[in-house]
Amino acid sequence: MENITLETLVYDRKARENFFYEYDRLIGWCKEFGYFEAALDHKRNRQRIWAEVALLD
Repeated sequence: MENITLETLVYDRKARENFFYEYDRLIGWCKEFGYFEAALDHKRNRQRIWAEVALLD
């Protein structure tokens, strides 16, 4: 993923969809290969980012 700012996620719906799609793939990869702590950390971070974007959307 290229560098994406919070501003980009708020204003560019396509970038937002792509960002969260790739983030979900990362979480899935972590789970698939047994990195459960990393998957949990990424899932929590994804939820935090999603909540912040939703507040500004």
